[in-house]
Amino acid sequence: MKAGIRFGVGALVCAVSLAAIAGDARAASTTYASVIALDTNGAVYVEELTKTAGCSSVLTESRVSHVGTVTNLLADIDGDGLSDLVEWNAATVYVSFGQVDLAGTALFSGENRLLNQTFSGNVANLVYDANGDGYQDLIAWNTNSIYYAAGNGRSSFSAPALLSSYTFYGQKANTLGDVNADGAPDFIAWDNGSMWVMASGSSGYSAPTEWLNGGFYGSVANLNGFYATHYNNLNIAWNSSSIWVTDSNSCLCSFGTPSQAGSGSFSGSQANLAVDVNLDGYTDLVAVNASNMKVELFNTTGGYGTSATTWCTNTFYGSEATLAGYTAR
Repeated sequence: MKAGIRFGVGALVCAVSLAAIAGDARAASTTYASVIALDTNGAVYVEELTKTAGCSSVLTESRVSHVGTVTNLLADIDGDGLSDLVEWNAATVYVSFGQVDLAGTALFSGENRLLNQTFSGNVANLVYDANGDGYQDLIAWNTNSIYYAAGNGRSSFSAPALLSSYTFYGQKANTLGDVNADGAPDFIAWDNGSMWVMASGSSGYSAPTEWLNGGFYGSVANLNGFYATHYNNLNIAWNSSSIWVTDSNSCLCSFGTPSQAGSGSFSGSQANLAVDVNLDGYTDLVAVNASNMKVELFNTTGGYGTSATTWCTNTFYGSEATLAGYTAR
């Protein structure tokens, strides 16, 4: 590890319940929103975020041998409530499964090769349950097609299958969300002056349609999150001095008028992450700087506030991939 761990934007995940975590150590363990760092040499480190300001000491995990050349992601591949490390290479995909470890030195299992063929997208490479079977799938998003490789838990990903052959991608960002609350992934393209959606339906994916007319994107990050009292999809445009959000209205096939949800200087020099820090079902934002980590919690009135709270003051960033997810010990 260098002077720390550099974090990138991680996947957004709802609050995790211990009831979803399998294993004999479940009753004795605590779930944390965590930042996981993967160094270029395969070293893995974890820092847990407490529900109120504070972080654990840095936990050193087993080294991995197949650092992803396409991307490295955190996702709950096996459905046990813990984040798994996905190492996605051009012709292979390896997964190190998250597991309960009270000592904190084996929060991820050894690597498992779950896909052994060429598979990746030139727009985005993402993870979502594309076929509704409860297991996360690999999604390769190309400019004129989208394919997925279905997961079955811990065994393998299937041969890629076509999801869509529309030409569809955004100039500013390309994300996944559930805009129509049917449990299937919808594809969201963020452009300079509009947002477009390719939504799932009973007969496949519809042609892309405009859901928001007007510029809505952030200079720091463009994310999808969770809003516990509404639909699952919350679009977050994160700027250096303001945060704006808009959520989906599936009845009208549109996003609502963007509203400012936060103000004040807030962004990370090393990375900007989204994760449910206090496990309340809302997406919180984490800014990682060279010598500290700051957090803005999403509150029940629908905002992030006007000032960030310093959660940690240690230097913690890595050289290859920086991800946000959930661990238990």
